[in-house]
Amino acid sequence: MDQLAKPGRVRIRVDHGTHKLFIAEREVPTAAKHALGALSSPSGNWVAVLSATGPIITPLTLLNGDRVLGRRYHEVKSVPDAVSAGKSIQIPVVNTTTTLQRCWSADEKFVVYIDGSFSSLVVVETNLDSRNK
Repeated sequence: MDQLAKPGRVRIRVDHGTHKLFIAEREVPTAAKHALGALSSPSGNWVAVLSATGPIITPLTLLNGDRVLGRRYHEVKSVPDAVSAGKSIQIPVVNTTTTLQRCWSADEKFVVYIDGSFSSLVVVETNLDSRNK
């Protein structure tokens, strides 16, 4: 999935074949081995990254993507230099068969995660303010 925060902004993408994060076409390390998703903040100055420890389960058919098991981690990185803004946080996951959706609060103080089955909700405080970037 490719994402451009705003016109003229840096390209952010997760390669779902290799499970790697790229910011401005440069591979960026993540808290856990396998990048699952990234979401730009409303200002475009930050990206929330979700990663997992694995292992990866290959699908039985070509219709489904890989299933990545293991612990989930949230982190925030600056854009475009990809510097971590604080420590990564392990997110409690009830079920690894569903996808965690991400959403930033408008003031960039929180990132909200909800799973596809609506069985869990996690709110992470970012500790970002206008002085951080």
